[in-house]
Amino acid sequence: MININKKIVYLSAFLVLALFVISACEDIKGARLKRPIVDEPMINGIHVGDVIKISNIELKLVNVGSGGDIIVEFNGIQEVILADSTKIINDIKIKNIWTFYSDNLERRAAELFY
Repeated sequence: MININKKIVYLSAFLVLALFVISACEDIKGARLKRPIVDEPMINGIHVGDVIKISNIELKLVNVGSGGDIIVEFNGIQEVILADSTKIINDIKIKNIWTFYSDNLERRAAELFY
């Protein structure tokens, strides 16, 4: 009877440990998929309010969301580009590569690939 109880205790401890390891692995996996946390915006990034020209079309970064989505304006038309996504606007493929979010609107920035 004592041997059976020891086996149950060991098995229970093993199962708790296994669940802990699985949970820790999921946390690590999720952390890798998140955007990097930095203190400063990118040096070469486009800041909110900046305007650049792409194929004779003006692109303005209107805002950056805390989840990485951005709002851009092409010749007066606003479009949302989701985090890590590509959108075709006026036959130009724009990819939202990276964003920096701050409570201060002027510090928000994004890096776009086109």
